[in-house]
Amino acid sequence: MKRKLGIVSSCCSRNEKQTQIDTLRMMKDIGFDCFHTGSIDVKTVCELKNEGDKLGLEFEFIHAPYTRNGIHVNKYWEAGVDYRPLFNSVMETIDSAAEAGVKKIVHHVSGSWTAPQMSDFGIARFDRTVEYAVKKGVGVAFENLQHLGNITSLMERYHNVPEVTFCYDNGHAHCYTVHIPWLDILGKRLSTTHLHDNWGLDKEDPRKDADYHLMPFEGDFDFKDMVDKMDKYNYQGSLMLELWQKGQWADLSPEEFLKVCYERVKRIRDMSEA
Repeated sequence: MKRKLGIVSSCCSRNEKQTQIDTLRMMKDIGFDCFHTGSIDVKTVCELKNEGDKLGLEFEFIHAPYTRNGIHVNKYWEAGVDYRPLFNSVMETIDSAAEAGVKKIVHHVSGSWTAPQMSDFGIARFDRTVEYAVKKGVGVAFENLQHLGNITSLMERYHNVPEVTFCYDNGHAHCYTVHIPWLDILGKRLSTTHLHDNWGLDKEDPRKDADYHLMPFEGDFDFKDMVDKMDKYNYQGSLMLELWQKGQWADLSPEEFLKVCYERVKRIRDMSEA
């Protein structure tokens, strides 16, 4: 299947001279089709959207913050007002997406091995988020992390809201929840992806955070199985890399790094038999 290929526009941000706009221009020349960003301020988002439109690159989504001023998204599920700085940042993300004409945001629902139990507090806050996003014409894609129950409960809660979809992070699935068949459970609501690699659960300490965001085919994730599942559920969306220039790739030029990224994600796409 001829799926679009993308990468986060801050992938070369460790190079202080390389702006996200510079990266977009290189991406277009190399062959990428789309991108996402973690920037949420409206000025940056609109600049990226305008440049993407000029180049013919689709600005697919904004990744909403999952921490802000030391406040983690887990606070959504707890009583009190500590969640508000992060909640306000998510609202800003939605506003920026609406202003720029970006179709959706990606949103974590919790994180860590000891994420809190679901609560009426958290459900009410996600209700407000979804209601506000739909009102603004912006979709919300919930992303998988360590726990199945919270995300599937929210997906079920919003089963009749077409703007609520699933973002599949294959690296999270591999190193946190290798026993959970995410695409079989939520594949029909899949709208976007985060792709990278790792070595699965740490063999000595299964609770270690082994989410290394390696280049595809540097770890041992089974990309062919993933693509087969995407074909099975007729996923039409992009293959979106969530990588940053680091490790053995740190000494490459941004252009050289992006060429390697493109070659790897194209290799994943070419596994499709559909």
